[in-house]
Amino acid sequence: MEKEARSRIQLTKQWVEKAVIGLNLCPFLKIPWQEGRVQTLGGPINDLDSLARQILNDLNQDKFETSLLVLNESPVFSDFYKLFGHLEDSLAQLGLDQQFQLVAFHPEFVFEGLHFEDLANLVNRSPFPTLHFLKK
Repeated sequence: MEKEARSRIQLTKQWVEKAVIGLNLCPFLKIPWQEGRVQTLGGPINDLDSLARQILNDLNQDKFETSLLVLNESPVFSDFYKLFGHLEDSLAQLGLDQQFQLVAFHPEFVFEGLHFEDLANLVNRSPFPTLHFLKK
């Protein structure tokens, strides 16, 4: 499982370099990526709250500018989005939603009201379920 997790992280990094940065989908990511200020780590769903606390602590201490958490498992999109909603609610309950933002990426990402094939969905599609933690 550890080898698979490392492979998911490596493939996600390649996606960031080729798609997100290469296609300039997020112009704000290029410089922090080149400067090594983007944390990319993997972890299991059952440890999501602990991993989120670690990431938020790292961002708070300015160890990184932004963090990508690549999940070791691949839940279906609806289950993944429930996890994402749980983390967003947790941020709000802790009063951290003004300090941090979460963005969800998933291979099956679909914006509400759009069809799966709609090109607008590609903005949030990634090779593996990934949570992006941004410091505002």
